[in-house]
Amino acid sequence: MTTPTNIDAKDIRAHWAKYQGDKDVAGWASLWDKCDNLPWDRGFPHPALEDTLAQRAGTIGGPITEDGERRKALVPGCGRGVDVLLFASFGYDAYGLECSAAAVESCKKEEKENHSRYRVRDEKVGRGKVTFVQGDFFDDTWLKEIGVPRNGFEVIYDHTFFCALNPELRPKWALRHTELLASLPVGKDKNGVIHDRVSIWRRRD
Repeated sequence: MTTPTNIDAKDIRAHWAKYQGDKDVAGWASLWDKCDNLPWDRGFPHPALEDTLAQRAGTIGGPITEDGERRKALVPGCGRGVDVLLFASFGYDAYGLECSAAAVESCKKEEKENHSRYRVRDEKVGRGKVTFVQGDFFDDTWLKEIGVPRNGFEVIYDHTFFCALNPELRPKWALRHTELLASLPVGKDKNGVIHDRVSIWRRRD
């Protein structure tokens, strides 16, 4: 488990002064590349997400459709990948997107070293596939790399990614979700309940 680092607000302001305008991606990548100031990284999945998947799965639909296909869940700005690994443990094919190669390597390290933390929750459903990819959320290059088309995800989980964006990019963020989420409807789950696509957004705590 990672302990959040306490950093001076002046250091944060000084860092972001170098990455104004459309340089947000480079700014976040720089923090991951240094890997010494990651105060947002708590080292474990968000409890509210785990509670939703365990006790309120009907809210977003189960991991398996009526035809036996696994639903795809995307976590943009996935950090160390803990929420991605949680989705997979519940049976979703889970994809984590990060702008930094160092962050993607941290994800793979978390998967390898702490695999036992993310036990399969339902043996009948099994574990979903885990994929980590580096890329720009607003660009399609990473989609081609992982072989998922536009409108290919049934779930998008955004915990802190939205909060980290320059506010000017928020309309573009909303449009991008419509490009990535699956067309309606996405079919029935194993209980015969029809579920639509869903984007889960949580503000930074």
